[in-house]
Amino acid sequence: AEAQVKKNIDYDEFAEWIRLFGKENMSVAELNKIVRIIVKGICSKLPRQTICEEEYTRKEIATVMLEVDRECIEKALEITRQNLDVRFRDGYFFSVLFNQAYSKEFTKNDEARAIDYNIKTTFGGI
Repeated sequence: AEAQVKKNIDYDEFAEWIRLFGKENMSVAELNKIVRIIVKGICSKLPRQTICEEEYTRKEIATVMLEVDRECIEKALEITRQNLDVRFRDGYFFSVLFNQAYSKEFTKNDEARAIDYNIKTTFGGI
Protein backbone atom coordinates (compact mmCIF):
# COMPACT_ATOMS: atom_id res chain seq x y z
CA ALA A 1 0.00 0.00 0.00
CA GLU A 2 2.83 2.42 0.83
CA ALA A 3 4.39 2.11 -2.62
CA GLN A 4 1.02 2.83 -4.27
CA VAL A 5 0.35 5.83 -2.03
CA LYS A 6 3.80 7.26 -2.81
CA LYS A 7 3.19 6.75 -6.52
CA ASN A 8 -0.22 8.45 -6.33
CA ILE A 9 1.22 11.56 -4.68
CA ASP A 10 4.38 11.68 -6.83
CA TYR A 11 6.35 11.27 -3.61
CA ASP A 12 9.87 11.80 -4.98
CA GLU A 13 8.90 14.97 -6.84
CA PHE A 14 6.84 16.21 -3.87
CA ALA A 15 9.72 15.58 -1.42
CA GLU A 16 12.18 17.33 -3.74
CA TRP A 17 9.87 20.34 -4.03
CA ILE A 18 9.63 20.48 -0.21
CA ARG A 19 13.42 20.35 0.13
CA LEU A 20 13.85 23.17 -2.37
CA PHE A 21 10.91 25.49 -1.70
CA GLY A 22 8.56 24.31 1.00
CA LYS A 23 10.65 24.32 4.15
CA GLU A 24 8.53 26.87 6.03
CA ASN A 25 5.25 25.25 4.97
CA MET A 26 6.10 21.56 5.24
CA SER A 27 8.94 19.15 5.88
CA VAL A 28 9.79 15.79 4.33
CA ALA A 29 9.25 14.28 7.82
CA GLU A 30 5.71 15.67 7.75
CA LEU A 31 5.17 14.22 4.26
CA ASN A 32 6.37 10.83 5.54
CA LYS A 33 3.91 11.05 8.43
CA ILE A 34 1.10 11.83 5.98
CA VAL A 35 2.02 8.75 3.93
CA ARG A 36 1.90 6.66 7.15
CA ILE A 37 -1.52 8.13 8.06
CA ILE A 38 -2.89 7.22 4.61
CA VAL A 39 -1.42 3.70 4.70
CA LYS A 40 -2.74 3.16 8.23
CA GLY A 41 -6.20 4.21 7.06
CA ILE A 42 -6.06 1.82 4.12
CA CYS A 43 -4.63 -1.15 6.04
CA SER A 44 -6.47 -0.82 9.37
CA LYS A 45 -7.91 -4.06 10.74
CA LEU A 46 -11.13 -2.30 11.74
CA PRO A 47 -13.88 -3.38 9.32
CA ARG A 48 -15.60 0.01 9.52
CA GLN A 49 -14.69 3.56 10.44
CA THR A 50 -16.74 6.67 11.10
CA ILE A 51 -15.52 9.75 9.24
CA CYS A 52 -17.38 13.03 9.75
CA GLU A 53 -20.31 11.18 11.34
CA GLU A 54 -20.68 8.78 8.38
CA GLU A 55 -19.73 5.13 8.59
CA TYR A 56 -17.63 3.63 5.79
CA THR A 57 -16.37 0.10 5.17
CA ARG A 58 -12.62 -0.43 5.03
CA LYS A 59 -12.93 -1.14 1.30
CA GLU A 60 -14.70 2.19 0.73
CA ILE A 61 -12.02 4.00 2.73
CA ALA A 62 -9.21 2.25 0.86
CA THR A 63 -10.78 3.08 -2.49
CA VAL A 64 -11.07 6.76 -1.60
CA MET A 65 -7.65 7.03 0.05
CA LEU A 66 -6.01 5.53 -3.03
CA GLU A 67 -7.38 8.57 -4.90
CA VAL A 68 -5.35 10.97 -2.73
CA ASP A 69 -2.94 13.06 -4.77
CA ARG A 70 -0.66 15.95 -4.01
CA GLU A 71 -3.45 18.49 -4.49
CA CYS A 72 -5.62 16.68 -1.91
CA ILE A 73 -2.75 16.74 0.60
CA GLU A 74 -2.07 20.44 0.06
CA LYS A 75 -5.76 21.37 0.46
CA ALA A 76 -6.13 19.15 3.54
CA LEU A 77 -3.04 20.71 5.15
CA GLU A 78 -4.40 24.19 4.48
CA ILE A 79 -7.75 23.34 6.10
CA THR A 80 -6.09 21.59 9.05
CA ARG A 81 -3.77 24.53 9.71
CA GLN A 82 -6.76 26.89 9.88
CA ASN A 83 -8.25 24.87 12.75
CA LEU A 84 -5.73 25.23 15.55
CA ASP A 85 -8.09 24.08 18.30
CA VAL A 86 -8.41 20.49 17.01
CA ARG A 87 -7.51 18.01 19.73
CA PHE A 88 -6.73 14.88 17.67
CA ARG A 89 -4.92 16.37 14.68
CA ASP A 90 -4.03 13.09 12.95
CA GLY A 91 -7.64 11.91 12.99
CA TYR A 92 -8.90 15.31 11.91
CA PHE A 93 -6.35 15.49 9.10
CA PHE A 94 -7.34 11.98 7.94
CA SER A 95 -11.01 13.05 7.82
CA VAL A 96 -10.20 16.22 5.89
CA LEU A 97 -7.96 14.30 3.50
CA PHE A 98 -10.66 11.64 3.00
CA ASN A 99 -13.19 14.37 2.17
CA GLN A 100 -10.79 16.03 -0.27
CA ALA A 101 -10.24 12.75 -2.11
CA TYR A 102 -13.92 11.78 -1.91
CA SER A 103 -15.09 15.06 -3.44
CA LYS A 104 -12.19 15.43 -5.91
CA GLU A 105 -14.23 14.46 -8.99
CA PHE A 106 -17.15 16.68 -7.97
CA THR A 107 -14.77 19.60 -7.49
CA LYS A 108 -13.07 19.06 -10.84
CA ASN A 109 -16.42 18.74 -12.60
CA ASP A 110 -17.73 21.87 -10.84
CA GLU A 111 -14.64 23.81 -11.91
CA ALA A 112 -15.00 22.58 -15.49
CA ARG A 113 -18.70 23.53 -15.51
CA ALA A 114 -17.88 26.98 -14.09
CA ILE A 115 -15.26 27.57 -16.78
CA ASP A 116 -17.63 26.34 -19.48
CA TYR A 117 -20.40 28.60 -18.12
CA ASN A 118 -18.05 31.62 -18.02
CA ILE A 119 -16.96 31.03 -21.60
CA LYS A 120 -20.55 30.70 -22.80
CA THR A 121 -21.73 33.83 -20.99
CA THR A 122 -18.66 35.85 -21.96
CA PHE A 123 -18.78 34.94 -25.64
CA GLY A 124 -22.54 34.70 -26.02
CA GLY A 125 -22.80 30.93 -26.38
CA ILE A 126 -20.33 30.47 -29.20
